[in-house]
Amino acid sequence: MKKNNHPILISKVRVWLVITRIMVIVALLFICFPPSMKVWEQSDSIPSEYTPFEYLLKEIDQDLFLLLIITVLIFVLSELTKELEKIQTDPKITVDSQEFRN
Repeated sequence: MKKNNHPILISKVRVWLVITRIMVIVALLFICFPPSMKVWEQSDSIPSEYTPFEYLLKEIDQDLFLLLIITVLIFVLSELTKELEKIQTDPKITVDSQEFRN
């Protein structure tokens, strides 16, 4: 029977997942923040043929695929963190140290 639960390893993985999720959220902000600030400040650099909302959509539309990937990554990282919390708190789940060495 395996009794080695490795709470330290699991907590380290959780920390890295949280750090990665924060980095992905910051990347999302770097994409959305500049056009949003132009619209918020009523900047003169917005072309006159666009309303502020149209300009914001046009700017963000260029990176739509990247935004989709970032959104999926945020969701997956959140789910992985939840699963690790379940593993860490569930006494029935044990981890063999040999599994990590291979």
